[in-house]
Amino acid sequence: MPSPNLDGRLSAGEWEAALKLPDLIDPVTGKPPTDRTDVWVGFDGENAYVAFRCHDSDPSGIVARERQRGAEFDGEDFVVVMFDPFLQRHWAAFSRFRVNALGTQNEEISGGRSSKREWRGDWKAAVSRDAGGWSVEIAIPWRILNLPPSGRRDVGLVVRRFHQRPNVMSQFPNLGLDERLERCAVLRGVPILASAKPLDAQAYLSPDFTDRESELRYGLDLRYRITPQLTAVGSFKPDFVNVEQQVAGIEFTRTERKLEDSRPFFTEGSAYFWLTSPYTFAQMFYSRRIGEFDFGAKLFGKANSQTDVGALVAQKDGDKTDAVFKVGYQFNPRSWASAYGTSRQRPGYASSALGASVGYGSGQWTLDTEFAVNDDDGDRSKAGSLGLAYSGPKLFAVLRHVYVEPGFFPALGYVTFDNRRGVYLFSEYNADFRGGPFKGQYGSLFVSRYDRYDGTAFERSFSLDGGVTTRKDLRLGFSANVQEFLGAYEQTLGLGMAVNASDRTRRAEVYGNFGHRDGASTSYVSAGLNRRFGKIDLGLGYARQSYLGEAEQTILTVGSELDERRSITSRIVFQDGRTNAYLAFRNAGFAGTEWYVILGDPNAPEWHTRLAAKLVWAW
Repeated sequence: MPSPNLDGRLSAGEWEAALKLPDLIDPVTGKPPTDRTDVWVGFDGENAYVAFRCHDSDPSGIVARERQRGAEFDGEDFVVVMFDPFLQRHWAAFSRFRVNALGTQNEEISGGRSSKREWRGDWKAAVSRDAGGWSVEIAIPWRILNLPPSGRRDVGLVVRRFHQRPNVMSQFPNLGLDERLERCAVLRGVPILASAKPLDAQAYLSPDFTDRESELRYGLDLRYRITPQLTAVGSFKPDFVNVEQQVAGIEFTRTERKLEDSRPFFTEGSAYFWLTSPYTFAQMFYSRRIGEFDFGAKLFGKANSQTDVGALVAQKDGDKTDAVFKVGYQFNPRSWASAYGTSRQRPGYASSALGASVGYGSGQWTLDTEFAVNDDDGDRSKAGSLGLAYSGPKLFAVLRHVYVEPGFFPALGYVTFDNRRGVYLFSEYNADFRGGPFKGQYGSLFVSRYDRYDGTAFERSFSLDGGVTTRKDLRLGFSANVQEFLGAYEQTLGLGMAVNASDRTRRAEVYGNFGHRDGASTSYVSAGLNRRFGKIDLGLGYARQSYLGEAEQTILTVGSELDERRSITSRIVFQDGRTNAYLAFRNAGFAGTEWYVILGDPNAPEWHTRLAAKLVWAW
């Protein structure tokens, strides 16, 4: 089709050469919602074009708050278009593009991408409003996606609209309440001719001054597209110091805290390094196990339409090497097989792990098994699981047997506990309502029974969670837990409430958990407040843990989105008598130079005087 003029206005005749999609369906009712949505899709060799006309009987009630690109749109009016160029029909294969009623963009490229605009790829969207609703025009270059070879291809498609006021997510096609992507629409013979430039590069220079020393850090990242489906990334002395990482909470846990990793080297192509499914015996690759390194390289993508590959190596000081690989094959949207391995080599120490997984799905049932063998400097141990899962319109349930032999702790993995074997049952129920005082409700049940390998009891647990969200956006929840862990008994009850639960600019929430653990009283209370004042976003969180001692944590965040390019962010953390803070100004370059100024260290345990600047060049 001819390229439209992207101004958000659906001019007469501008989209007549595009494909007009059928009505979007509310999966709760199985019918189009009262306020319908018209959608057109068109293509040429370079781009995919999408237009939405979102009818609204009360346009004064349209909700749109976020202006910074990449923000989430919780509780806002927005539209979504999803493309699967390989027609694999599962969630990891789709790239998702979202636009809210202000025209703010948010994207998730299949396979994982870092946050730098030059590497994510750019696309365009424009929005207009009028007395009958709002309209969106979108242009997505094919070259920013992972693509099959050039030619006419069959492409998977899903489009959605979230209408905030009635709390309706309508969609075409109707995937059902269980959101089965096997039901996606298929666009036949779509022309795909464009391909991305083969080489992207970015370099950084960062002078760093503290009260003790000064340092000039520098590094280079390269990304080379071997084919449209296969990408190689190299990183020399990457900058991890200035990447703001998640702050660990203080709630009670018997295990190591698992935290997200926002470092660009690991987010790029991250989906190709998911070695094991969540909630089995272990997360076999936990990227935060790898710290600073001098040189890193990774290869990821598709060997063909059904085969995924990923390989990663990171080296420090010439003799410390970490490595990961995975090969996965997708038989159909619900059935797969994969093999993987990890390795850590240090002077006088070596650890390696090998594993595989197989899954088969049919109808609403999925059967899967995973296993791994770990060799830690000559000490061998095994772990695995076998699970049967049911996924219905409102109900999900899984029964899983898990075993983890003593000493199973892969050097690059995350394992909660070793020396255990047993079963767990998890079931979750979710429902949305179109009438009455409640918007939705949820509930979950978890039961487990594990023993040590010597036959003694390891864990017996029973927990129940549930809650409702009202039309006034008030969320009420509760949790109850009874557990016996290594002979110690605990019983806790939790209650929580959030006001303006879907609005991060006005949200207030409180939670409390109380009971007895190991013969001693225990409590955990937390409270949070988020408010927006003009262009300033304020967040305040407080938590207090009391069990055989006390711990307190207060986190204050302040940010200002000055415009699409410039922003100011700051965070102060008070914990256990220590304080850390940082203040940062960012001027995003998008397709050019980007620069920062940072006072403090975002990830230090406590404050130390530090001033750093950072320049990033991308080409």
